[in-house]
Amino acid sequence: MSRVALTPAQNERVREHVRELLRQHGNNQSLLAPKLGMRQSGVSGFLSGRAGTTYIVVQRVAKLLKVPEWEVLGDPPPRVARAAPRDEAAELAREIGVSEQAIADVLAEPIEGREAWYVLWWADRMRRRDLELLPSPPAASPLPAPAAPAKTKAGGPARKKAT
Repeated sequence: MSRVALTPAQNERVREHVRELLRQHGNNQSLLAPKLGMRQSGVSGFLSGRAGTTYIVVQRVAKLLKVPEWEVLGDPPPRVARAAPRDEAAELAREIGVSEQAIADVLAEPIEGREAWYVLWWADRMRRRDLELLPSPPAASPLPAPAAPAKTKAGGPARKKAT
């Protein structure tokens, strides 16, 4: 990709950046040329518009200016592809220890109408499914257990005295 020729518009944008670099180097093409991997005559020909340049010069200009290459070319910033919310949620769920079975169950659910639901909603759905998969503890009675009857010294049940 380094030998790819640039469009006229891209060359003009790179020229603007090279002129900026030239100002930083005291308008001395001979000082700037080696940093761009060019001879002084190449810098002169490029700046005058007699010649174009290649992508490798764009990389060097970007490095010298400490800016991204797309900015030197005058292109818009690249779009960063994001994973689908459910896929991001699956990664988050794994990080918090949700079982693979719970994650797979939720990912298998129909998504129609819920495509854009938030990552945290999906992660919470996976966490709740994980809790559903856990074995339930034995049900505790809401009432206290009855007290055992008191026993006498002889071992039989105690009787109430008649009054």
